[in-house]
Parts: sequence; C-alpha cells; structure tokens
Amino acid sequence: MGETYAEHGTDPANAAAEELFSALYEADEDLVAALLGAGVSPEADDGGGGTALHSAAVDGRAAVVRLLLAAGADPDRRTAEGELPLCGAACWGRTAVVRALLAAGADPGGADEPGPTALVWAAQGGHAGAASALLEAGAEPVAERGDPLLVRAARQGSLETVRVLLEHGADGREAALEEALRWSVGLADRLREELVGAGEGEEAAGEVEVVVREVRRGSTTLLAAVVLRDGDPGESQERFTSHAAVATVLEEELGRTTSYEELSARALRRGEPWHDDWREPVRVLGARGDEETYAAAAARLGEAADSPEALFAVEALGRLGVGRLTPRVVPLLRELAREAVDAQLLAAVVRGLGHHGDPGALPEVYEAAGHSSAEVREAAARALFGLVPADDAQGVAVLVALSADAWPRVREWAVTALAALASDTEEVREALAARLADEDPATVAEAAAGLVRRGAGARAEEALGLLLTTEPEGSPVREKALETVEQLTDPAVRRRLEGVLPLG
Repeated sequence: MGETYAEHGTDPANAAAEELFSALYEADEDLVAALLGAGVSPEADDGGGGTALHSAAVDGRAAVVRLLLAAGADPDRRTAEGELPLCGAACWGRTAVVRALLAAGADPGGADEPGPTALVWAAQGGHAGAASALLEAGAEPVAERGDPLLVRAARQGSLETVRVLLEHGADGREAALEEALRWSVGLADRLREELVGAGEGEEAAGEVEVVVREVRRGSTTLLAAVVLRDGDPGESQERFTSHAAVATVLEEELGRTTSYEELSARALRRGEPWHDDWREPVRVLGARGDEETYAAAAARLGEAADSPEALFAVEALGRLGVGRLTPRVVPLLRELAREAVDAQLLAAVVRGLGHHGDPGALPEVYEAAGHSSAEVREAAARALFGLVPADDAQGVAVLVALSADAWPRVREWAVTALAALASDTEEVREALAARLADEDPATVAEAAAGLVRRGAGARAEEALGLLLTTEPEGSPVREKALETVEQLTDPAVRRRLEGVLPLG
C-alpha cells in the first residue's frame, strides 16, 4: 500500500481515504475489501464532510455497505451536513442497504439534521420496500411535521407504499383519499404546472419546456417530468401513476362503497388491464358478490367485443360471487367464450371460468387451449388447474399438449396443473419428465414436484440438484425445490440435496 500512497504525494491517511472513495465510486468491491483489510479506516471521509458509508448507502452499494459495517463503520454517523446513511438509502429506495444498516444497529427512527426521518423519505418517495423494512424494525408510522405519511405516499401514487403504511396502522386515511383523488386525473398536466410555477421567480431567458416521460414499473408506471430552460435541464419531479388504485384501496379501508360506474371509469381512464388503476377496481368489485354489481357488469356485456367496457365487465364477473353467483355468471361467460373473437377478451373470459371452477365449462376451456394467442392458452392452462377430473382423458391430453407449448408461462401452468392431477398414468409421468430439462426453472420445479408426488423421485433428483445449485437463496423456485426434496423417500438422497448450496 505504501507505493500507492506515495503516488498521491499526500499524507498516507488522506491518500488511503482517496483510494477508498475511488473504489466506492467505481463499485470495486474487491478493492474496497482489500483496502479495509489493509487497515484503511471505514470511517474515512471525502475531505468535504461526506462519509464512505453515506456515499455507498446513497448509491445503493449494499455489498460495499456490508463491508464497511463489518470493518467497524458507525451506521448512525452523520455527514458534516447532518445526513444519516439510513436516510440517504431510504430517500433513494435502496431497500437492501436499509436492511443492512438496520441489521447493524442503525436507529430506525433516525432523522437528518435538519430534515425528515428515514421513513418520511421512503414514504414520500414511494419506496415500499424501504418503508416496510423501517416499520418492521420499529419505526413509528408518523411524521412529526407536515403531512401524514399516508398523504405523502398517496400523493406519490405508490399503491404498495400505501398498503405497507396501512398494514402498520398509519393514520390520515381521509386526507390521503382526498389527495389520491386530486392527483388521479391530469397527472402530467399538474406536474407541468407545478414545475413551471416553481421557476417563475427565476430570471430565465429563452424558451421554457417541460418534458414528460412515462416508463413501466411492475403494475404501475413512473411519470418523470423535467424543466428545460434554454435546453438545459432544471427542476424535476417523479410520480407513480396508481393514484386511482390508491383511492380505491383507501375507500375500501374507510368502509365506503363506490359505485360500479365510478370504479369502471377509473379503470377505463387508464385503459391498461395490467395497471393497478384497473386491477384494484376489478378486485374490489369482484369481492362484493352482490346483485347490484352483477346487474351492472352483466348489462355491459352487450358492448362491442373489443371494447374496454366489455373487458372490464368480464373481469369483474370472473371474480364476482364465486360460489353463490357461479350458476348465473358461468352461463354468461360460456356464451361469450363461444362468441368472442378478440383474444384479450377471450383470455379474460377463460380466466373467469377458471376462477368460478365449474367443470361444466370444460368444453370451452379445452377449445381455448388450442387458440393461436399465447395469452388465451395461458388462461386455459391456469383455468384447468384443479378442474380436470382424474379420469378425463381429454383433459389430460390437453394439458400434455400445453406442457410442450412454445411459451414458457403456458408450459409452467400446464405442468403445474399436470403435477396436481390425481391421475398417475405413464402419459402424465412422461409429460412431466420431458419438462425436467425445460429452459424455464419454474417449470422444471413443478415437473420435479409432480414426479416426486407420484413416487418417481429418482427421475427428478438430477433436476432438483441443478435447481438448488443455480437458483439463488430465498427465490420461489429454490423454495419449491426444497419443499419437493423434503418429500423424497430415500433419506440419503434427501440429506445430500438438502445440503446443496447455490453457486456464488
């Protein structure tokens, strides 16, 4: 290390700190570990009051954060400006870093000086994972100053963050509902107005433009707006776009019954069935199981087959009053299945038939299994799970065919349904064995489980060993494989596989 310090021509301690920060900025974990191992202080600062731990936390370098903590860095040490590593990580949604800091003893209720707590940063940024970690560690779901946490999360349009806060008893439901409804319409225009208004006091020559971009994030989207002044970027804001879904959940929490028309309008305004703003109204309506919802949804089935109104009605009916209303809903869906020409609508119909679980609808589901659309075939495979009788040769044949489909999701659901069948024939075993070499790990795991359940564990041993080697700790596929290993009847094989660790 002496030669490296000499190259800097500075005090060795300063040179070491400079080298450590250089390794941090380049995300060179090996070099960070080597420097710390050689005695470089984990409490090094950058010469301007910034700490190594805070820098790594803000950048989301969880592995580096763990190295610094293991070397003795204080998880609650502030920068010269009073900023905590935990607050920096929470502000940027660095969940793994938040958990590492908390595990090292960071105060879950810690706050910047001056500034908000880590939980406030997480809530107003819509970082559900970070918020959940903080609350689990004992952070109080309150904001000492300003708007309640629920209002901040509602304004941000983060459904998952709102759910996390509700689970931990956060207050401010009424105000949060008002805020969610306020932002649920015209979000992009409102952001433009706020950004332009925020800069009205500045002396800015030339043209002012607000650029808005929207990108998908799971079951929502992130809307980012930035002001360009003379072409140079200035102020910016980001919002998730699930405000209508947030409002729907808060209404449910408050015990309010929102009309079918209003919930439908929220979904149709978004117009994307994968989005929270569509899915939550469908969920709420489906859970009601009442005559009013049935009548409203059934009345809209007369809309054009490719219309969003008809699709929303089908999705609501597909979940509505399962059991009690099934005898009335299933005939409507079966008729639609025979008539539907739009693939998206047909997939929704088949999913609905699967939810209601009426074996009388098997002919329509079998027909859908041969559709040219992968979405429809996946819906059929999912619908057949638990619905095919053990002695139904046609059903077994349909599932065997779907288990070799070109699309991974179709194969996974078909294999899952095959594995769960009460039937134990050579045809079923061979179809399951054929998927042990599938490129999709989830499909392999389901195939192995099906074989072990049928006493054919020897055929699945190699595939299970490979899954346990390649799938990361805690992943759903690895957990499924471990559950299957527990069912093996050979104690020696079971012990050997239980000891397999993932690579890396």
